[in-house]
Amino acid sequence: MKKLFILVGVLLIAASTTTAQEQNLEQVLDKFYKANGIDKLQNVKSVIMTGTITTWVIMPVKVYKVRPNKFRQEKDNADITGLTVFDGQSGWFTAPWSKNPNPQVIPEANLGDIKILADFDGLFYNWKEKGYNLELVGLEKLGDWDVYRIKVTRSDNVVEYYLIDSKTFLIQKKVGIRNIRGKDYKVDFTFSDYRSVEGIMFPFDIMNNSEGQASSAETQYETIELNQPVDDNLFVMPTK
Repeated sequence: MKKLFILVGVLLIAASTTTAQEQNLEQVLDKFYKANGIDKLQNVKSVIMTGTITTWVIMPVKVYKVRPNKFRQEKDNADITGLTVFDGQSGWFTAPWSKNPNPQVIPEANLGDIKILADFDGLFYNWKEKGYNLELVGLEKLGDWDVYRIKVTRSDNVVEYYLIDSKTFLIQKKVGIRNIRGKDYKVDFTFSDYRSVEGIMFPFDIMNNSEGQASSAETQYETIELNQPVDDNLFVMPTK
């Protein structure tokens, strides 16, 4: 009888593993949408996130996102605010602590990452219509977790890999390569401290340990507010 129980246990584990491995891309994404509250996100028009970015210093940060694809990040360094903005069509930034404190246009070739950040519904939602290619690579280990690895080839031909927890279906990690000043560097983002905000899951902690940086960068959000009014002028590049 004891051997029978052991055999049944082994078969159940094997069946569970096989079921996880047999998930196809559509099934994984469907569970991802449900876990993250994508249906509720459709009713959200704006997101305001406030927190800090910690490198060798702690910098207050505030992020505005407005549907469908407007993005503004305010980052304070020694009480001086730098901006990174995408107005839905083009991007611009300011770095007052640099030699050129005036607003500067972000070249089209460098807009890929900010467009992803500005995508209100996220990269996975309607991915075909956005010109992306997704491939479910398989199931693997990330520490103690089983994760699905999804290969994403973006419309700008940048390749990234997203690791999605097989139980929670939340993104645990994003990895890829970025070419910075002619040299390729690995980029590595870890997402944690997920919390529900009106039924939508947000990571309140994002760690970037990418190569080519003087130190790691950890973004920790204290508040995330939905459907608050946002002045459209925040996304307009100043003329002076």
